Amino acid sequence: MIFFGTFNSSANAATPIQVLSLATAALGFKISHKKMSWAMTQLEILGIKLDFMAQTASITSEHQQCILQSCSQVLHQGRASLLELQQIAGHLQFVMHIAPHGHAFLHWLYNAVQAHYKAPFGRCISKPTRDELSWWISTLQSWDSISLLQPSPLLVAHIWTDTSKHCIGAHLGTMDNPEAVFSHELARRHHHKDIHFLKALAVLEVLQCFSPLWTSPHCVVVHVNNKNVEYGLKKGSIRNAQTQVLFQVIFSLCLQHHINLILV
Repeated sequence: MIFFGTFNSSANAATPIQVLSLATAALGFKISHKKMSWAMTQLEILGIKLDFMAQTASITSEHQQCILQSCSQVLHQGRASLLELQQIAGHLQFVMHIAPHGHAFLHWLYNAVQAHYKAPFGRCISKPTRDELSWWISTLQSWDSISLLQPSPLLVAHIWTDTSKHCIGAHLGTMDNPEAVFSHELARRHHHKDIHFLKALAVLEVLQCFSPLWTSPHCVVVHVNNKNVEYGLKKGSIRNAQTQVLFQVIFSLCLQHHINLILV
């Protein structure tokens, strides 16, 4: 397979294709004209739509509905064949390139694919796999499926968080001149929770509070004074099951509000 690309705004858009056709013909190769295009600002590749003028990538509605139908069918059946899981994993593998944090929610699906090699014609799926598929269904239904190819480096917000066993606090912007401040007393049911859960809860509640302030896609730098939560959010997983649930909600919120989350 050969890919050939060129760009010259002063030349005829068809000229590079004609040159390539002559070159390949001289070498004895035949080009498939169905796979050639020029002077186009939009391109669709395996269910992903690229808009070079708007600088966006999105999932086509047909591809989105196909994924939703496949995931819903497996959840309804409670079991799946190896082929069904491979098809879902393949579709979501492409979605992962559009959803910035999507890779965090393919772990159990990949594990299920490996386990099904021993029983390729169908077996019950595990609860973590069902939860992962449910997350994808909920996310695809609430998300507009659009992601910026190159987020603006000028639209950056910094959030500083802090947490205790009884309170969550944060401010947006610099400490000397904050744009907004957030403070919230924790409910009693959270007082005994693990500190990692509380730190992740702070990130979630602060993003829920401040996200309405951003009417356009933003890069949001969240300062978390806990290395485990910082690394967990970067890779998308953490051992604590309750905290992992919060991660799922955080990533869904980021997709819905077009937030590119950076942890420091």
